[in-house]
Parts: sequence; C-alpha cells; structure tokens
Amino acid sequence: MPGVLFWSNLALAAAKSPNLVFILVDDMGYNDFYTSSDMSGAWSNVQQLMGERCVKIDHYYTQPICTPTRGAFMSGRYPVRLGLQHAVIAGAQNYGLPLDDVTLADKLHAAGYNTIGVGKWHLGMYNNASTPTRRGFNHYFGYYNGAEDYYTHEVGGYLDLHDDEVIQRSFDGVYGLDVFHDHIEKRINEHAAQQTSDTPLFMYLPFQNVHSPL
Repeated sequence: MPGVLFWSNLALAAAKSPNLVFILVDDMGYNDFYTSSDMSGAWSNVQQLMGERCVKIDHYYTQPICTPTRGAFMSGRYPVRLGLQHAVIAGAQNYGLPLDDVTLADKLHAAGYNTIGVGKWHLGMYNNASTPTRRGFNHYFGYYNGAEDYYTHEVGGYLDLHDDEVIQRSFDGVYGLDVFHDHIEKRINEHAAQQTSDTPLFMYLPFQNVHSPL
C-alpha cells in the first residue's frame, strides 16, 4: 500500500502553511507502481507532476496490509506499538487505533488546518470514539470497514457509507471511486468558498481501489 504525498504551495505568502493531500492506495505492490509498464498510461501523469515538483515519491513507508499501514500513518508509531501488527480489523472486532494516541488529523486540526477525509477508514468502529470525525477530522466521507462492494457499498449485507456520521443511502449502483471523486471536488470547493484565505487544507484520501473485492 504505497502512499503518495501531494502538497500544493498555493499560498502566496511564504509564512502560510501549505495545503496537504495524502493519497493512500490499497494493496498496490511496489512493482505495480509508476515504473510498471502495465500502468504507464496512468502513471505518466504522476511522473509529469513529479517533474513539476508537486508530488514527492522518494520513499515507501508501508506495511503489507491495510490496518497496520493506516495506524502507522495516522499515529507516527510502529504498528507493534499500537497492537495493530497482527492483521486487519474485521467489522465485529472490539478494538482499533488506541484512543489515547493522538492522530495526524488531531495535530493538523490543532495547527489550524481544515481536516477532511474521503475513502476507507479501517481503524476501528467498535464505538463512536473510534470513528474518524472523533479522531481529528472535521469531515469524513467513506466507509469504516476494510472492504465493501464497489456498487452497493455494503459489507456483510449491511450498508457502510457515511457522510460524517450520517449513513448515505442514495449511492446504490454508483461506482465507489466516482462517489468519492465527486465528494472530493465538493469538499475542495467548499473549502475554497467557506474558509479564510489563511486556513490550509489537509485532505486524506485512502481510496478503495485497487483493493478487493475485485
């Protein structure tokens, strides 16, 4: 699951904090990345952005499965320090990212960022305190489990698609990436219209693709 860190220094004054967008790609191997001939059509655009100094892909800080990667990224700690090193969190399991760990979203929110997440959470949902809007995000649109149907947005027979803490029932039959793409655009436009010019944006985008179910 390589992560790709995007940043945009759109601020005119050097003292202003940059906008930050972090894209987490699920289950993409190192050899599937931008050096792969199979993906050259898509990743040529990423290489162009790298040439424009908008994208940084120098290192790979990752774990081989979903929950440990997310736990490490959100906390800055090794998964073994979080108790998340063993496997992924299933929906019925009563644990998650420890509640006494401060998240990256908490830190950036405290630093004045508008914190928004869109996509797959997979860091616990066994109580309200474990959900993303209680872990530092002003807004979060996506699902809490590890994998769900791309069109019904169900996992195990129940709907798992949330706008903040409200279940969304109007996207049945709409492909997940399209749903997330449209919501990302909506939130960026809202940020531009509603926030002051000195409020930076942190957007966390743990996309569903290329993860199962295929």
